[in-house]
Parts: sequence; structure tokens; C-alpha cells
Amino acid sequence: MISSEYQLTEEIVREIQKHGIRARLRPLTSVDEDLGRISGSTIEVVTDPVETTVAAFTLCHLFGHMVQFTTLDRYKHLIDPVSQTPPVLLSAEFWREFYAYEREAFGYGAALLENVIPSNALRSRYANFMEVDFEHFREYITTRKRLNRIKYRDKVLQGYASHPRVVPIEPLSVSGVIWTKLEGVEATIY
Repeated sequence: MISSEYQLTEEIVREIQKHGIRARLRPLTSVDEDLGRISGSTIEVVTDPVETTVAAFTLCHLFGHMVQFTTLDRYKHLIDPVSQTPPVLLSAEFWREFYAYEREAFGYGAALLENVIPSNALRSRYANFMEVDFEHFREYITTRKRLNRIKYRDKVLQGYASHPRVVPIEPLSVSGVIWTKLEGVEATIY
């Protein structure tokens, strides 16, 4: 059993590295920093000194997007519109499909989480984090307004405390992923 949430983050890093992916954690230097970024086959995540699940769950989320980026053409119709400079107005149908795309990324990340903690201990928090993260991203793309790291963390913690009824995220298999297709991929997670 993992004794601390900090240890959870370190275990997730090791799990990511088993796939030949580099994972880097770095300390927060500004409250306006992004949560993380993907560059080729490297994930970089900014740690949160107060709530370590933010870094742990962001690692899982970015790992899930890396799985998706190995078949980038499949998602281009979703990635291109949100890659434009906000604000961007997109249809409700687009956001429903984008939500499914995000849930899929979190599903690949859930496989990592389950390998580290094979119980339901963090499933509710992970699903809640996904909901907060999706709404935050949608707000940013639609209005160009985004929360700083402190307000984002507060929103995540509010979600944890209120325990809304969110649908658990089922782990998705990453067997068969061809990781070499990640060359040249660049993404920033707000």
C-alpha cells in the first residue's frame, strides 16, 4: 500500500517509465503556470505543494493523451479547433465529443492508477478531477479566462469535498500502443 500521496506521484512516474516514456516533475515557480506539457515522448508536470493528487492525476491524464497521440489522425478533428487562440466558440455536439475524448484519455491514465493502487481508493477523486479539469479547459477555450494554480486547486479540493456523483472512469488497456509514433508531438495542458 502506498503510504502517502507524494509516494503515489513517484509510483505513477515509475509506471509511466515502464512504457519508455520520460516523466519529469518540477516545482511550481508561478501560480500562472500550466499543469504540464508533452514534448515528444516526455511528460513534464508541475507539482503542487499543497495537493499532490493534482500532479499525480495530471501525470495520468497526460499519459492518456500520449496514448491518443500515437493515433493522432483519429483525433485531429477535436484537437485542431481547441488548438486555436481562444476564445473559440464550438458547438454543444463538439463538446460532447471532446468530453468523450477526454474521458478516454483519463481511462488510459486510470490503467496507470490501477497498477499503482489496485483498489477504489482514489477512483472517485480521479473522476472528480477529470470533471473539474474538463470544465476548466472548456471555460478557457470558450472565454480565454482560466484559473491560476491556487484557484484551480481550490476548485479540485471543493470537488473532492462535495463528492458529487460522478461516473467512475474505467481503466483502458494500453497494450499494443506503438510509442515511437510520438516523435514531434507537442502539447500543453492548461
